Amino acid sequence: MNPPIQLKAIPPLLITLALLCFGLLPRGKAVDTGQNNTANGSPSPTPTCTPGEPGNWTYAAPVGEEHYGGFMDSDGTFGYEGGGYSFYYSDNIDDFGRFDPVANTWTPLAPVPDLNNCMASGVYAPNVNKLFVFGGERVSSATVVNTTRIYDIATNTWSTGAPMPDVRAFMASGYYNGKIYLVGGYSTGGYVPAFLQTWEYDPVANTFAIKTSIPASAGFGGAGSGVVNGHLYVAGGRDANNTVIATTWDYDIAADTWTARADLPAGVNVPGSAVIGGRLWIFGGGDPHPGSGTMPTSANKGLRAWFNRLLQPDTTDALELYDPATNTWSSGPSLNHPRSYPAATHVGNTAVAVGGYSESNPYITNSVEINVTGGGCPSPTPTGTPSATPTCTAGGTPGSWTQAAPVAIDHYGGFMDSDGTFAYEGGGYSEDNINQFGKFNPATNTWMPLAPVPDLSNAGVSGVYAPNVNKLFVFGGERVSSATVVNTTRIYDIATNMWSTGAAMPDVRAFMGSGYFNGKIYLVGGYTTGNVDPSFGQVWEYDPVLDTWNTSRISMPATLGAPGFGIINGHMYIAGGRNLASTNLNTLYDYDIAANTWTVRANMPAGVNVPGSAVIAGKLWVFGGGNPFSGPGTMPTLGNKGGVGAWLKQLFNPETTNALQVYDPGTNTWSSGPSLNQQRSFPAGTHVGNTAVAVGGYTGTDTTNSVEINVTDNDCASPTPTANATATPTLTPRPIVTPRPRPTPLPRP
Repeated sequence: MNPPIQLKAIPPLLITLALLCFGLLPRGKAVDTGQNNTANGSPSPTPTCTPGEPGNWTYAAPVGEEHYGGFMDSDGTFGYEGGGYSFYYSDNIDDFGRFDPVANTWTPLAPVPDLNNCMASGVYAPNVNKLFVFGGERVSSATVVNTTRIYDIATNTWSTGAPMPDVRAFMASGYYNGKIYLVGGYSTGGYVPAFLQTWEYDPVANTFAIKTSIPASAGFGGAGSGVVNGHLYVAGGRDANNTVIATTWDYDIAADTWTARADLPAGVNVPGSAVIGGRLWIFGGGDPHPGSGTMPTSANKGLRAWFNRLLQPDTTDALELYDPATNTWSSGPSLNHPRSYPAATHVGNTAVAVGGYSESNPYITNSVEINVTGGGCPSPTPTGTPSATPTCTAGGTPGSWTQAAPVAIDHYGGFMDSDGTFAYEGGGYSEDNINQFGKFNPATNTWMPLAPVPDLSNAGVSGVYAPNVNKLFVFGGERVSSATVVNTTRIYDIATNMWSTGAAMPDVRAFMGSGYFNGKIYLVGGYTTGNVDPSFGQVWEYDPVLDTWNTSRISMPATLGAPGFGIINGHMYIAGGRNLASTNLNTLYDYDIAANTWTVRANMPAGVNVPGSAVIAGKLWVFGGGNPFSGPGTMPTLGNKGGVGAWLKQLFNPETTNALQVYDPGTNTWSSGPSLNQQRSFPAGTHVGNTAVAVGGYTGTDTTNSVEINVTDNDCASPTPTANATATPTLTPRPIVTPRPRPTPLPRP
């Protein structure tokens, strides 16, 4: 549906005359004609850290069709919006598109497969990288459905899942730990009956479960909602008594209990909502239709209904923010255009409001507004990993490691991290350092080459994805041939495929532990030379928005480099590594980021150096590693080959492992998982959803270009690669069955 006209409204003159007649419009005041719904600059999302304050709402690129009641959610990089009702067609629409707040553009996608989609609930599930769209209403016939539509982001195709237990529209919804939650809503084209149910949907098993209902006095729908730290908050709506309500309900998902919280400052129905900075945003909404006779369906839009809406629209432009930590509401900057029924979400720290129904012209709009905060915390809908919390329920059991498409060049010591959909890997050492950089898609089992790393001092670097700016930061590293360590901060912009340079680290460093939490990046320990002495225990905090360093964080109570690492629920874990005595460590240190304190935790079953690591299902995975170079005399750099004796030491005592060790912070215990197929130290490691990825490494005798993945077998599945997939042809990978023996391989600490 692509008509040339984007906005259809009742003539402004008629509106003005009616308002003047009834004394609702001050004389001399102009009616909003909707001429400001054009893009204003090129907005880009910013922080997700310390609860950030909202900025001003600004207009962004408009959506293609004027409509209200669309569904919307985000994968952390884009907003996906579709469906809803349009006066132009006097019917629902099937338009569906992707909004990029960085480029300020819309991309049309495969249409919604049916028209029963007004006030459907759209929820993105990062564990399967799909958007689920539940229920909805065909406005013209007041038909409500129980359909579960599934949009596959990777393939741009729709399919159908298990139907909901009953028909429903106007539900509150949210995702947490591998499950989707659907609350309340209506089953007809009116507000009676209204419901209080809580349904839990498992996107992997494709099943529904019945959870505890809201203990409200009457059922309701049209609420704002969002998940913050494992709690689904449901605010406002309209109940079965036709009352616009101001209640706030708190659903503790793990405990399956509901608690009443502080009321909204004023009742609101059908608002937009988002979660930014650890707070629930409720914007727009109101009660433009105080009774069934005023609902603007194509079957019920006569003059009387129109005047009822005109005289009592109660549509607002207000922004209210709920802080769960203090159980208080506060007000933020108003939208530029009052709108109820907007489609809404957050993309990083950018709130987005799309379309909606207004009390002023244009009455249904295609305008889009965004609000970029000046700081904040990552949303509970994971945008990629690493993130502040696990992306699924703790307990996902590792599967077997399987070979995936190889990377193009055999190497060790590359950097890698993930945005939740793809893994980005590059750098490291082969016959010299390499500048290759690529994107791995576990869903299609393919590699895509990207802009090369801008320098060769890139072995043992720390690569960290920051979802608040959608960029990969690559810190420090070593040029192995000269044992030169640098303090460079490289910044890869995923949206533009370009590299730039940020503020230099406070000192040169390689082989650090690293991770992202609440808008900041943390770098721990490491070395400053091509050797293990000196080693360090510092904690540096980097702000990717301000491009500044904080060196005041308390140091780790040990000095070491090359550990396994990961962040879980605000705690950074540093496992193993090697100290200045060249001892392989089995220690585990727990850094509470908010408290700025370190605690010693349970030792690893075996000491390990230079492993790969990932965080899956709330657990730290440490895989591979070892100590193939038992002392400085065996480190085969060009300046310190150690001769044939050193080479024989490495050959007969590589101490390279294929073990997987898994740490559970909930029980402070370690367990063993399935072994890698290939022993490897210095692998690049990360997780994409619930798929662990190990790239390259040193086998004890040579470097490799092989890649292995491990998909957990419950809670949060990730797509598995096709059996016969190969690397992208432009990469010309080297076969892994023909390693090149090398008398002087060059792995570092």
